[in-house]
Order: sequence, then C-alpha cells, then structure tokens
Amino acid sequence: LRGGQLLGGADPIELEYIFRGCEYLHGGKEEKQVERNASQAKDESATREWSRYGWHANGDGSIPCPKTNNECDHGFLELRRILPPNCISELVCKAKELAETFKLQDAEETLDNGCSCLKHVRNADDINNNTRKAAFREDSSDNFLYCPRAVDVHHEDLRHFKWHWSKGEPVIVSSVLECSSGLSWEPLVMW
Repeated sequence: LRGGQLLGGADPIELEYIFRGCEYLHGGKEEKQVERNASQAKDESATREWSRYGWHANGDGSIPCPKTNNECDHGFLELRRILPPNCISELVCKAKELAETFKLQDAEETLDNGCSCLKHVRNADDINNNTRKAAFREDSSDNFLYCPRAVDVHHEDLRHFKWHWSKGEPVIVSSVLECSSGLSWEPLVMW
C-alpha cells in the first residue's frame, strides 16, 4: 500500500450467516425470514467498490481513507493493537529469565545448536527408537522429533526432555499407559 499499489483486488468471498431465530438455535422451528431489500444490496456493492480503489500513502506515511463521490475525506487509516506496547519483548525477556532460572540451557547440545539424539539420524536412514520422522524437507535439520518411550525414560532424561521442550519442539512420549498401574482406556476400567 505504501508502494502505491493495492495488492489483491479480487472480490471478497462473503459467506452470509442466515439467522433463523433463537428458537432454531435451541432445536425449535425457524422463524420467518425477512427479505433483504434492494438498497442493502446496493450499499454492499458500493462499499466493495470504494474499498478496493483509492488507497494511497501520503509523503508523511499516513494513509487517508478513500473518498467516495468527491465528498470530504473519511479520516486516516489508523493501526491499533490489542496487546499493550512492548508485550512481546517483555514476554521474550521473561522466557529467558525462566530458562536461566531452571538452567534449561545446560542440557546436552552440539555446536550446531542441535541435540545429540537427532544428530545421527540427520544423515542416516535408520531411525533410533527415540526419534520420529515428521517431515521430509531436503537440507533441513529438523525433520525428526524427539519421541521417547515412557518405559525407557530415566530420571536423567528429564533434562533432555526439558531441552527439547524449551526450544519449542513438540515432544511425543509413547507407551505412557505401560508405566502406570490401573490406567486403561477400557470402558470397564474408566467407569
């Protein structure tokens, strides 16, 4: 938009919600529909027409809303936010503090910032039972996920788990029910 071009421009796809009344929402009969009049359809097409054209940026970076039928301007496009200012940077700082507090960086990692458990599967076709191929991208170092079996996990493996988790990687732990006594998805056990 600031480059003088409005990309896109195709007619928007509009899915019209048909309100059939409160009774219908709760399983009752639908109410009679009120027919849309021609002026509503005309207003919608006019709105669609002016919203596609007339957008341009001023020299100071402001973007005035387009004028229709040479009337006075409608003001300026104002970008707003929902979150308070600096929210994301504060969140990143808090995450770093948390990682330092719990010493998540101390887990075993290699020079290329990757985990040693995934290093051997990057160049080999055989897959260790602690990894699972999740993608097939060429020249990528993150095609595999850390997938330990719960029955094979020992206390020292918790640090390894935390390292993957702190990097935002999904971790799939399998065979969890084998470690617990009395847990089952069988209906008789659940009830």
